[in-house]
Amino acid sequence: MKNNFHKIKSFFYSLFLGASLLLATLPGDVQAQTPVELDLVLQPQLTKAQVLSLSNLGVDRSGQGAPLFNLVIRNNENREQRNLYLELQISSNKRGAIANLYQWHNRPFHLSAGEVVTANNNQLQNGLPGVEESIRFNGGLTQSGEDFINDLASSTTFPADIYTVTLSLYQGGNSDSGGELLDSIEESFGENISTDTSIDLYLVQPGGEVGSSEQITTTLPVFRWDGPTNTNYRLVIVEDNGQSPETLIQSALGSEPILENGTSGIGSLLDFEIVDARLNNITFSMPPSGVQNLEAGQKYYWQVFVNRETVNATENIPSEIWEFTVASGEPGANTAVVTTEVENSLHRLLGREQLNRLNEDGYNFNSIVIGGQTYQGAAAVQKLQELSNRIDNGEITIIID
Repeated sequence: MKNNFHKIKSFFYSLFLGASLLLATLPGDVQAQTPVELDLVLQPQLTKAQVLSLSNLGVDRSGQGAPLFNLVIRNNENREQRNLYLELQISSNKRGAIANLYQWHNRPFHLSAGEVVTANNNQLQNGLPGVEESIRFNGGLTQSGEDFINDLASSTTFPADIYTVTLSLYQGGNSDSGGELLDSIEESFGENISTDTSIDLYLVQPGGEVGSSEQITTTLPVFRWDGPTNTNYRLVIVEDNGQSPETLIQSALGSEPILENGTSGIGSLLDFEIVDARLNNITFSMPPSGVQNLEAGQKYYWQVFVNRETVNATENIPSEIWEFTVASGEPGANTAVVTTEVENSLHRLLGREQLNRLNEDGYNFNSIVIGGQTYQGAAAVQKLQELSNRIDNGEITIIID
């Protein structure tokens, strides 16, 4: 717990004093409203992150961290401004003030007439660039901040919440010593933090776990999995060539996907790679182009990854790996093989009770008639999967009394 305390305290301090160089862009045609103005811009790596943790914020690296914010301090008057003090507060909607940092009351800085200072977190560790005075800070975690740490226990991942950074500039002293507030600005982050502390990701069809010897009857299957909504996924399908499934899939992940939400991506496929696609839904139908075709009698492996943005990387959470073999035989055979994928689709269409009665009586899946047209064998399986997919997408509703 003590080690965790210091790590989290380091994060709040690094939010003000830690990250790599990113110069701020100065606004044009600024109309002075105060003698000295502040501008604070949080970096997209922080505001867009879906996962915030001590490790991906980089607070374990002494003096360095991920990009967090850019700061501009502008003296709007044609005279020198002296006895200036910066203060920082970090708060959350659920906790209130978590950390307060105050510039030492006897260590102010000054700005020359019309001077503009730009800085980032990493620069602030050694003072304001172009400002001769060295600045130092007191303060740290509030009681709410200490409670926040205690509630995290052994975890270093920040809970879903809106976190606000408030930067203030005082003159004549800091707020504790009666200084005058010249300007204050605040920015928030955390809107994209996932509320899921863990990810439940389960494959549904086609096939089964590695070693199951599951077969499918179509070269155009619908891939389906259960996972969180409003999430980015990466689907990888590879052909068995004697290497382990893990080796094949990891090799495929070494290049960019060839499909990006249905459109062409910048990647390319390896010889054994069938599909590599980024998606924002939980189904994927084999498209007519942009991928390699499945072949009868061949075994394939597939895996899905949840992609979540952290501050400085993309976190990939894997599903298990499944396999399937495309059954030999020409499409159009009168009777389709009742595989797991057929069972799953019939379950969605007929309901569990009716499907159980069919299983008890014994049945063969022969054909589907839609609009007067009959589909048999592999074609029937494909239509069955299409109907099942439309049910999952809410396009078809089946009510069973």
